[in-house]
Amino acid sequence: MKNKHITKFLEENFNITLDCNNHYKNKFHLLLCKCLIIPKIESKFIFKKVPISCYIDVRSILKEVVKNTITTLREKRLFEISKNLGCFKLARSNFVLDQEYWYNWEYHAYNSKIWKDRFDKYKIKIDPTKKQLDFEDDDEMEDFYSQYGYEPDEQPKNVQEKSTKYISSNSIDDWIQSLSSRIIKTYKIEKKLEY
Repeated sequence: MKNKHITKFLEENFNITLDCNNHYKNKFHLLLCKCLIIPKIESKFIFKKVPISCYIDVRSILKEVVKNTITTLREKRLFEISKNLGCFKLARSNFVLDQEYWYNWEYHAYNSKIWKDRFDKYKIKIDPTKKQLDFEDDDEMEDFYSQYGYEPDEQPKNVQEKSTKYISSNSIDDWIQSLSSRIIKTYKIEKKLEY
């Protein structure tokens, strides 16, 4: 409904139509791009009174976009790292995990395929000494963080600890025991079949 108000406003006032692009699903983003081609006179915008319904719709959508990126980890991070992995040599033991999670998450995330693909769409420089990724263009940095600015350091402690909680050392027998107890709970044999 909100997109219809904006589309109607652009069509009626500026003769700008929204192309139906079936490959790109974010119609609101397409509308924002169309707003950028509103005609100008002598490098000044033509001012028209915007209907209050369009203004309210755009503001509420922008608030939702910002809210969604910040709350993504709270809503989508359903599982935590197992506390029973202490029998293995873990790379996380070499770091002050909270500090790495808060300040260098981009650098570490770049090692996974999904994040590498996301970062590689932008011009970035990797600085291994500082453990940082630096964007060469501020607009690209803003675009990236508008989509993926999950702000791990701003998340509640229980969300952060799904990744950073302390894992105490244990034996391989303890780990196997924890697995077998989960398997037994998950796959309960109720009836024995006879052939």
